[in-house]
Amino acid sequence: MLTSDILDARYRLLTEEKTASNVFSGCYAGDLLSIVMKSAQAKNLLITVIPNLNTVAVAVLVDLPVIIFAEGNLPAAETIQKANTESVALVSTPLKTYEVILDLSKRGLV
Repeated sequence: MLTSDILDARYRLLTEEKTASNVFSGCYAGDLLSIVMKSAQAKNLLITVIPNLNTVAVAVLVDLPVIIFAEGNLPAAETIQKANTESVALVSTPLKTYEVILDLSKRGLV
């Protein structure tokens, strides 16, 4: 699936438009980044409420092409800039983590 497949009125792309073509397969939801590093699989979409620079670093380390920040959380400008540099798509949504999982599953995206 592509990042662009996720985007609609509830999901807003925060990074450059080129990241909308990032390809993902499956998802992992977690807020404890050490567990994300241990348990997420390469190419998973990450759903989290932690919008900081370390989240992007973990995404790069594990090869997670897309991060969805749930509950309307927004990263700082430096985090968005780093994500653009590393070609990681950042998406924000007002939905809660479990709502994102249910929505993406219902839409056949994960």
